[in-house]
Amino acid sequence: MTDQYKRNIAYKLRIGDLLLGKPIFDNEKFIYIELGTKKISRVNIVGNIVDKYESEGDKKYLFFTLDDGSGQIKLKIFGEEDSEKFKGITQGETVVIIGVARNWNNETYIQPEIISQKDSKYLLVRKLELEKHKKENSKPVKDKKEVQAIKDKILDKIKVAE
Repeated sequence: MTDQYKRNIAYKLRIGDLLLGKPIFDNEKFIYIELGTKKISRVNIVGNIVDKYESEGDKKYLFFTLDDGSGQIKLKIFGEEDSEKFKGITQGETVVIIGVARNWNNETYIQPEIISQKDSKYLLVRKLELEKHKKENSKPVKDKKEVQAIKDKILDKIKVAE
């Protein structure tokens, strides 16, 4: 059996959550972003393009700033072929980005693989989708009596310590 390349999961995240993650390095080389128990190297993010910069020299590159209401992050595209592929994206568009998370000089950014234009209502859809997922994965609330008992124990320990 031949070894197959296994692509990393593109986690659906909000920009604010991604920026809260801790970058992990191996010998100064960025590997992934640690967010809770997840090791994030690829992301799937919905946002609005709020800024665009295009180089005008021999070395072609594009920089976009993406905003989803929870934060802003840069999208960086290097090379003539990739720059041409994403040249049609303009400021003000709502897009879905699938790309690789990178970190350089303490700046987290995304190197996009796919940029797909969407209706602006898609931002709300993604926000609701992520909130629902967060609720489903949260720990169930303990019984009120049990919570009160824990609070009482903590208060008793504080009183004893005084």
